[in-house]
Amino acid sequence: MSENCTFPEYFPNCCPDDKAIDAKDTVFRIIKAEKMTDDDLLSHYERGTAVKADQCARCGISVYDSFQGAMHRQRLSPYLGKFIAEGVLNPSSGKTSLPHKISRHMEWWAYSNVNRQILFGSVKPCT
Repeated sequence: MSENCTFPEYFPNCCPDDKAIDAKDTVFRIIKAEKMTDDDLLSHYERGTAVKADQCARCGISVYDSFQGAMHRQRLSPYLGKFIAEGVLNPSSGKTSLPHKISRHMEWWAYSNVNRQILFGSVKPCT
């Protein structure tokens, strides 16, 4: 693994686990405002939230493999934000979990040197 393909030092040992796959394809992230900021792509660990959750999951960033999956989550949890950003991940972006069969939720574990925001382009309002 090259220097650019390493995870942050705060990740727990064996995180992500062997079930994680190379990041790829289009993903969707619920965000607060129409203009994405770096804060929109912080993990629970980086925010200091969800301290009782699984420690590896806390280091991941919640994304969805479909716009519909993100919209469903946003309707259930409107406090997450009113917009959905579309991004394109590739193997140099990190690893992801497989999407949940129903919710389409995935964890994205970004490599240390990834500029997360640059991977995301269009932002659509939740309507």
